[in-house]
Amino acid sequence: MNWLRDYFDPSTETLAPEDIFAHKVRNVLSADEKLLAIFGPDKIETDPFLNGSDLRDFPRLQVAAYNVSEIAGTTNNDSVDIRIYIRIRYDAAEWAPLYSGETEKLSWPYGVASMATLVRHIVGLLKAEGVFEETFPSGTASLANQVDFGPYQFSIDQPDPTAGRFAFNHDIQVTYKVNLAYSGTNAGKIHNAAANGG
Repeated sequence: MNWLRDYFDPSTETLAPEDIFAHKVRNVLSADEKLLAIFGPDKIETDPFLNGSDLRDFPRLQVAAYNVSEIAGTTNNDSVDIRIYIRIRYDAAEWAPLYSGETEKLSWPYGVASMATLVRHIVGLLKAEGVFEETFPSGTASLANQVDFGPYQFSIDQPDPTAGRFAFNHDIQVTYKVNLAYSGTNAGKIHNAAANGG
């Protein structure tokens, strides 16, 4: 959040792992030419949370992080599940049939792209990226131990009831299983990064 920038400087201290993963997911998405063409660079963003009352221009691709669970470790780290939500948000007025009115059958490959094709494209990018390998002063390490995809959800918001305006949301959930150091100067940091000088 903008009002926290004066208090937490990423150039001098480490952001929370949730923030790190949200920004890294956004970086992967914003580097893709197809997503840039669909949304534009200013509409692929990291958000503090998914805001159902957001009335800014659509379509928009939003990334937000949530801490799902944290389990105390028995050695030198804790295990945490960091869930990233990727929201495809667009104006309900953009809804239209994919295929209607024509009498002839479509030839292979069938039809017109739906939201399913866009979701699969985004998931494919993140599967290719995997667990985010990074190079640190002491070597290369993965930030996460595992990444899981799904479920995918659909919802409808009415952010402006007076205007009768609706927004459609398609949410992609991605969960990163991460080990966090829990003691000393590295407490709360990603264990694999801290252990390699990050």
